[in-house]
Amino acid sequence: MSRDCIVLSLVVTVILIFGQSFCLQKIDDIQCQDSLLYPFVFGDHAPRDNRSAGNFTESLNSSDLYSCVDSCCKTKSCNVAMFYNQTCFLLECITSAGCLPVKRNSSVQLEMVLVRTVPKEHLTWEEVLKQESEIKELQPKDGNSNMNFMNNFFNYDLNDRLYKAIQQMSSPADGRIPKVYGKESFVNDDEIDPLEMEDSSKRYMSLKACVMGVRTCQEHEECQPINLVSNEGFCRCRQGYYRYKHKCIARSITVPVVPASFQESTFPQKYPDADDENQSSEPEKIKLQVTVESKNIQLPKNEASLTAIVVPDDGKHTYLWSLVDKPENDKNGTITDQTRPTVRVSNLAEGLYRFKITVTGTNSYGEAFANVTVSHANRINKPPTPIITPNHQVIKLPNQHAVLDGSTSFDDDKIESWKWEFVQGPINYSPTLQEQQTIELDDLKEPGNYTFKLTVTDSDKAENTTTAIIEVVEEMDYPPQANAGADVILYLPHNNITLNGTLSTDDHQIVSWEWTKDANDESKAVDMQNTHTPFLELSHLEEGRYTFELKVTDAKGQNSSSKVHVFVKPPTNLPPLARAGRNSTITLPTTWILLNATESTDDIKITQYYWKQISGPSTSMIIDANSTIANATMLTLGDYMFEVMVIDESNNNATDRVRVTVIQEKNAAPVARIAGGNLNLTLPLSVLILNGSSSSDDLKIVSYLWTRESDSLAVGNVIGGSDHGAVLMLTGVVAGTYKFKLTVSDEQGLTGVEIATVTVNEDPLILNLVEVVLTANSTTLSQQELDQLKQKILLLLGDNMKLNIRNVLIEDKTNHVIVVFYVSRTTKEGTTQMIMNGLDVQRILKEKYWKDYSILGSSISEIRTVVCQNECSGHGQCNIETRACTCDAFWMPDIFFFWGVTEANCDWSILYVIVFIFFVFMVISGICWGLTYTCRHRQSKPAKSNGPSRPSRMKRQQKYALIHSQDDEIPSFNRNTLSDDSDDTDSDVLFENSRQKSNGIRNGFKSNRTHKLTKLGRRIKT
Repeated sequence: MSRDCIVLSLVVTVILIFGQSFCLQKIDDIQCQDSLLYPFVFGDHAPRDNRSAGNFTESLNSSDLYSCVDSCCKTKSCNVAMFYNQTCFLLECITSAGCLPVKRNSSVQLEMVLVRTVPKEHLTWEEVLKQESEIKELQPKDGNSNMNFMNNFFNYDLNDRLYKAIQQMSSPADGRIPKVYGKESFVNDDEIDPLEMEDSSKRYMSLKACVMGVRTCQEHEECQPINLVSNEGFCRCRQGYYRYKHKCIARSITVPVVPASFQESTFPQKYPDADDENQSSEPEKIKLQVTVESKNIQLPKNEASLTAIVVPDDGKHTYLWSLVDKPENDKNGTITDQTRPTVRVSNLAEGLYRFKITVTGTNSYGEAFANVTVSHANRINKPPTPIITPNHQVIKLPNQHAVLDGSTSFDDDKIESWKWEFVQGPINYSPTLQEQQTIELDDLKEPGNYTFKLTVTDSDKAENTTTAIIEVVEEMDYPPQANAGADVILYLPHNNITLNGTLSTDDHQIVSWEWTKDANDESKAVDMQNTHTPFLELSHLEEGRYTFELKVTDAKGQNSSSKVHVFVKPPTNLPPLARAGRNSTITLPTTWILLNATESTDDIKITQYYWKQISGPSTSMIIDANSTIANATMLTLGDYMFEVMVIDESNNNATDRVRVTVIQEKNAAPVARIAGGNLNLTLPLSVLILNGSSSSDDLKIVSYLWTRESDSLAVGNVIGGSDHGAVLMLTGVVAGTYKFKLTVSDEQGLTGVEIATVTVNEDPLILNLVEVVLTANSTTLSQQELDQLKQKILLLLGDNMKLNIRNVLIEDKTNHVIVVFYVSRTTKEGTTQMIMNGLDVQRILKEKYWKDYSILGSSISEIRTVVCQNECSGHGQCNIETRACTCDAFWMPDIFFFWGVTEANCDWSILYVIVFIFFVFMVISGICWGLTYTCRHRQSKPAKSNGPSRPSRMKRQQKYALIHSQDDEIPSFNRNTLSDDSDDTDSDVLFENSRQKSNGIRNGFKSNRTHKLTKLGRRIKT
């Protein structure tokens, strides 16, 4: 190989590698968060299964490959983005393997990018490629591969876009070798490039690394070095051989060609060349036409068979059936004969099954899909089966209640109605039965048999009936059974007990109890209490045996008796000795004391302690009352008596008492406490509550007094006399600061004080509140009328509006009702609400109300905001009550306000109005003077005459006149005359060229000796 060829090979290799890296750069920039995007552009490639690969959807918003891939990323169902003839198609794949790229011969632009695999397969594109192509590892140590290696390894045609990118690229951006089919290049990765997925294009699947000079390649293979300076390479077929089925075979073997009628026209296939650059082509693979007829079956039939018909059929094909999809309710479906032309499936469930058949032969391949649809079985209607639970029951008076339940009735489809009928029973019985599953009968008063019939009707109007019997029997009164309880043994000194006769029974009710002592025990002393109750209390028993008899009687006078024996034995152990401790005295403010019974003793063991208060000025609280040491709290001034009871294992008990005296040496002042301290509240506030109940005293607080500080707001009403109680309640509060002082006093006159500051903030919605004044009287307005008014206002405001009523008030002067509300508007998303400005709401309501006042009726007298928001043009203040503007000095409303067109304002300045009126007056006066002057001037003209003494042509009227007449003497021009003229007239003499002497002046001209008139200078006046 010449040096020029070597250099050319290296240049082409670098351009190809970095050109593909440049092409991938834009695809790498796409952020496809939920996908497994494979950042490589496959030029002149199409899905392996052509149109059978899945569903193709055209994307109208994609103008190039980049936007096409971006659209696929944003579509969850899209697996592959394909750009064909300037049109973007989004492909939803049936299987990931069916969408793998295959080289095609195409005269138009054809590019595809793998975006995401089929979700249910849970694989990445790399894993799909490994499963399909069985890639073997190959890792050359040098990236400068020769031209032949690159051509055989990549086998990509440079498209126009890639070619232009290579021309614009001067050097690689990052020196990175491009990714090839999801892998790094052979320089940086362990994997080789599996470009093609079909059998005819798997020529790299058996690439094997080798070393020059070492026999590692198979038969008809030779070791091809990966570059000029390396002795490592890969095995390739020798000259005259090509690789097929992982072996190198001679080119004399021929493979039949698939007829044109069976080739797909949408994506023309181009199978790649063999691995030898000198070989022309590898035998083309025959595309088999596989046809399978889908089946529809109906339960109870749950099996079917599918037969594949292959064209051409040479009888040497290999079949493989696989399940693509099945219904979710399938649990035990089976498939047999998967490798035969006819497959059998059984135990099918209702739903759709999708199968794929793959047929392979000698250099031939084909596949197809078929469906098996299993529909539910046709139902043959059966009459419903009525069931009444219970179908026979017996009730005994006075019980008159029974339940018949027909809900357990069933049908092969659905029961539509239940109908109950009374068939037979006592003559006076006539029930009203509801048509429902379960009925309750409450008036079975007469004894006898009651028969009821239930008729059920199914969805096909088929009926069936059944009956149930209720037997009502009279009650049987049996005599009572007395039971005085079990015999009892007592051990002195325990000499009291309670006998229990509640075990006595009767079928109805026991009305009387009577306990008596046996006649043989009359001489034995005993105290008996509650002898006419079930519980007999015995006390002061003596040693010996006692017999007591219980007699019980029912409502019908029947009775029964029972006896019980009580054995009183001498003591087996001594009773305990209780010691409550010594009497104690405590001094206030201490209000507790420990009660100690640890000195109590017993000959065996004390098992229980119990403390209780016997007397005292107040009820104390005893903590751990069942312990040896108890804590008595909440004590006040005075004497307390406490008692402790101790009990041993034999239930023998003993008691002892202790006195506690509470004294007061020095009275401590009470402590006032206001819960919460200083408060910060926001309007609206219906009631302000301050709680001083946590105030305390060493003895007792006898009075509370709430007063306002001098710098507190005075507005607000105390309700219920709460200013003399522990809790202060204040209504009618306004925004501002309130200060209240709490003074507490004890019995001896000492006081405690605390001051609380309450800051009430303005209502944040004050500018959004609108009030409507109704003409209705507050004593006649009902809630229904208020709801109707709310609906009418919403009708005027429009859609997506919500009216929130804040308060309903009464106008003091007129007793009219004022409804205060604000309006919120829901956004288009429906998630948030915006509160409308009060002025906008007022404007909308007024505009629509004046257009059609009949919508709200005549019940509304005024619509206004709660707070006057009129700025009065910045020259006045708004009156809260009248809503009129009190204008500043020299300002007034415009004329449109007086006409009722505009709102109250202070737009006009009084000075400007006066000037304007004067100007108008002057203009009108000038116009009147002009008209008068014109009329008089016309009247003063001489009338025309036809007499002969008149000249035929009238003398032309002089259009101008001099300031002074002929007889006037031109005054001398001096400062005095100028000053006089300035005082007498508004005109000033601007120029004057006359001489001081006036000799010879005539009509403003001066006569000289030659009898010529010389024009004198004129005075020009303004």
